[in-house]
Amino acid sequence: MSSSDQSTKPTASPQTPTKKEPGTAPSTTTPDEANIKAADVRNTQGKEAFVKHVFTDQDTGRELSYCEMRQLYG
Repeated sequence: MSSSDQSTKPTASPQTPTKKEPGTAPSTTTPDEANIKAADVRNTQGKEAFVKHVFTDQDTGRELSYCEMRQLYG
């Protein structure tokens, strides 16, 4: 049997987007603005400033819950 006689299933290329399950976060290759700023704080001001930054609402100054922080920063 030659290779042309065999049936093959198409495979997804690495560039082919995959379907996400409902309720899951979209996959991105670049960080969003909030994560870029948080990384800058970590790299320039240290770990303590980073933790304070990610647990503070940048618009209001209100302290964020752990859940809110994870929604914003992943």
